[in-house]
Amino acid sequence: KMQKSKLLIISLLPLKPVKSGYQNSVFLLFEFLKKKFDINFFNLNNENNIDPVLNLNIGSDLNKIENIIKNFKPENIIVNTTKLLFLLQKVLLKNNIKPILLIHDLYFFRKKYFKSLGVVDNMPLSKVEELKLINSTKITLDFSIKEKSFLLNNGVDSRRLIYTHTAIKSFKKKINLKKNHTILFVGSQWKQNFNNIKTFFQKNYTHFKEKKFLIIGPKLIGAKKNVSFVDYSKNHFYKSRIGIAPIKPHCGRNVKIFEMMSAGLPVFTNLDLSDYGLKNLKHYCKVPNQNWRLFINKYYDDLKFLNKIAGNAKRWTLKRNNFRYAYSKILKHLN
Repeated sequence: KMQKSKLLIISLLPLKPVKSGYQNSVFLLFEFLKKKFDINFFNLNNENNIDPVLNLNIGSDLNKIENIIKNFKPENIIVNTTKLLFLLQKVLLKNNIKPILLIHDLYFFRKKYFKSLGVVDNMPLSKVEELKLINSTKITLDFSIKEKSFLLNNGVDSRRLIYTHTAIKSFKKKINLKKNHTILFVGSQWKQNFNNIKTFFQKNYTHFKEKKFLIIGPKLIGAKKNVSFVDYSKNHFYKSRIGIAPIKPHCGRNVKIFEMMSAGLPVFTNLDLSDYGLKNLKHYCKVPNQNWRLFINKYYDDLKFLNKIAGNAKRWTLKRNNFRYAYSKILKHLN
């Protein structure tokens, strides 16, 4: 029997329970590679509800990582976030390992988010340092279209970049929209998602007294009776008629949108998804001028229309976002 090539994944979040798009990327990459490689997974836990890279200090974990590299002898190392890679670069250089970077969020854009919250990171990463790190990798993956454009415009070699179309797990079950009467919001423990839904209700609640809401994520204090809260679980997608994704700029990636589409939920969002090749009113509903109530009420009972866009979106995500397809391109870069 052929011996499997050894692979070390160093992550800022555990594999399970999956509570966010960020974690989803790491978990699905592990799922994709585990049959093909002998994998050692190491988790550094930087606990806060803003971002795992904020005030990141790997301290004593550095020795543990050095020992794993020495004893496990991986041929490849995958690191998530440029900030973590920055803190590990000396160890990797010493062991002559060119890393693979699972970027998820560029620090350059994270800084804008921290600034909007009035938060200061005690060990920031400059634009120059971040670009230099990315240019030192074997390959970099898991970035948005906007981030890809930023990297290419700032001299990153395109051969180092693998665009993975926001990898998600596909859903086999079909949703019965007729049976369901709930609006779903997929949140997470991260503050950005919490802020998005809080802002949504502050501005729109009075218009939605007659609708039921199901929110995946932490409870909002003072929430009304028609708003229920649940833990992150794929099953809740099947209890809903439509999914909403109110997203503020620099506040969250679009994983939740693609997940809802993959489950067969019609998605209403304020984002323009045309950069991905998705068409408004064909694959999703773009809410104009933040006029959520008018737009949702217009289509909420039009089941023929909702089923049509849900079907179009599900087919689209199956083709492009399925994690097996999304991650298959990285295999040729692994020994």
